[in-house]
Amino acid sequence: MLTQRIYRGGLAPWQQRRTLQLIEQHLRGDLRLARLSAECRLSSSYFCRCFRASFGTSVHQFVIRQRVERAEKLLLGSSLSLAAIATETGFSDQAAFSRTFASIVGVSPARWRSRQLLSPPTAMELPTMPMQLGRDSRLSSTVSALSA
Repeated sequence: MLTQRIYRGGLAPWQQRRTLQLIEQHLRGDLRLARLSAECRLSSSYFCRCFRASFGTSVHQFVIRQRVERAEKLLLGSSLSLAAIATETGFSDQAAFSRTFASIVGVSPARWRSRQLLSPPTAMELPTMPMQLGRDSRLSSTVSALSA
């Protein structure tokens, strides 16, 4: 017997995969809510509600966190200036990047980079970004399940 799965209150798996793919492709540049919702064949407002139900956070907060995670990789893996990293990760300027990074991670990008370079993380360390939302564990498990 074939059963069809009904997805209530969230994005279907194909919509989640497509949304994550678009966010990753356009993280540096022009990323519009209208484009994301159109790709999922939903209105913008309904897409926002479904996104929050699926990922536990707003589209905007999700994108900001993705930009900060990419910035962390660039801070460790390159000698790019903070201004170059800000541009590379889609922030309007270095000040906006530094302010956002510090609000999420807890320290400025320059201080974070120097701390990480002085004491490289071990495999057993916790993530650098503090958990601000109670649903972050659902978010990370959903993202890892979809990217697998």
